[in-house]
Amino acid sequence: MSLESPVVAYFIAQLPDSQVNFAAIGVMFVVAFWIESPVIGLLSTATALAINRQHYLVLRTYVIGLIILVTAVGAIVALTPLYDFIMRGLLGVPGDVADAARPALIIMIPWSGFIGWRRYTQGILIRYGKTYVVGIGTTLRLIGVAGIGYWLYAVTALPGAWVAAFAILGSVILESVFTHVLARSLIRQVFSSEDATEELEPLTFKELNRFHFPLTMSTMLWLLGRPIITWGLARSHNPTLSLAAWEPAGNTMFIFRAPGMALPEVVIALQRTKESAKALFSFCAQVGFYCSLVVAIFAFSPVAFLALHDGLGIEYEVSALAVDGMRWSVLIPLLGGLQSYYRGMLAKYRQTRAMTTSMALYVVATLISVRIVVAGGAINVRSAAVCLTVAMAAELIMLWFLWRKYTSVNGLPATGASPFSPTEMSPTPHPSSPSRLRDRVRDSLRRSRNRRGRTGRPHS
Repeated sequence: MSLESPVVAYFIAQLPDSQVNFAAIGVMFVVAFWIESPVIGLLSTATALAINRQHYLVLRTYVIGLIILVTAVGAIVALTPLYDFIMRGLLGVPGDVADAARPALIIMIPWSGFIGWRRYTQGILIRYGKTYVVGIGTTLRLIGVAGIGYWLYAVTALPGAWVAAFAILGSVILESVFTHVLARSLIRQVFSSEDATEELEPLTFKELNRFHFPLTMSTMLWLLGRPIITWGLARSHNPTLSLAAWEPAGNTMFIFRAPGMALPEVVIALQRTKESAKALFSFCAQVGFYCSLVVAIFAFSPVAFLALHDGLGIEYEVSALAVDGMRWSVLIPLLGGLQSYYRGMLAKYRQTRAMTTSMALYVVATLISVRIVVAGGAINVRSAAVCLTVAMAAELIMLWFLWRKYTSVNGLPATGASPFSPTEMSPTPHPSSPSRLRDRVRDSLRRSRNRRGRTGRPHS
């Protein structure tokens, strides 16, 4: 999925006013991602909760409601004066950039809805071991963004931001439809009838919202980092240039972060025992380390500049600033890989509120660091990368602390003394924990019913 960013960047770079359009597509995504945030967590929610037919039906209704909500919000923001209030008032985006970004945001109104349905169906596929479908869909999306982008570039005179928005929307629709069609057979097979898991407590909308809402809040808080950075760069000495350079820098870093960003769902799906927890931690740490190593090799060699300037055709000044930002972002993939382990563990054991707390710290750390560099007149792409690194380190420490606290409260042994070592754990909660008490009550009632059955008494 992350590979679509350089494809889009290539088309923007070939069209007039590339600097303004790079900045425009960047700030457009700042708003679009935040609107989309309630559906981003559906991948984890579906992976964790799509257990049986009853759970599936409740989850599907919930997803449809969220899709309607985010689509309506997207239309309100893009088509009303609220857009100018956000872009020009809150973020302080330059006028020419804000004007170029609005048509792109209007084009992207259906985007959040298709993303939501895609992530929901992908979560079901991941839970039941059909991850290869997700990979095929991602490949199809990349082909779609390249094909649609090239066609619009070749036969129309649309601005770069418009071409990018149409190409991204079209490719997401293509991937969403493909994933839906491939998931239908699995859904019919798994959820068409009652099974043994129906003995589980029914999933209610209240319980589902209690699980998913903290994920939504943590995602919204996480995505607040982008507008905070945008707010800071808009106050740099050359805001259009800084915003333009931040877009390819951020997109390139997203490519290197992508393997780590998929890890929470891996942890949720594969975590079973203390031994698997150790293996998963080691895997997440290695993924993050090697991604950071690749970033260092890429950014500190001539390859990065050649890829942006000569390969994608991005302007010299924009490419140079983007490469500088990448060099100061080397630690971000490592921090992200370690965060993914703790997020996956917390989601596995339904401690999603802890994720919201850690994300709130991330936002606070980002805001404080950005305000400090803005006040010192030192805001630029390099300092923005440093601010993100500091905020992600603070979030990682909080995730580790909250996971360690959860294991301690529930009587689980912990060997990890730092966020860089895993916590030994067992899937069995502490005897005094609410989930264990519910299990004991349920077992007691079941034994009582069995005794009544053996004595010939009717079941109540």
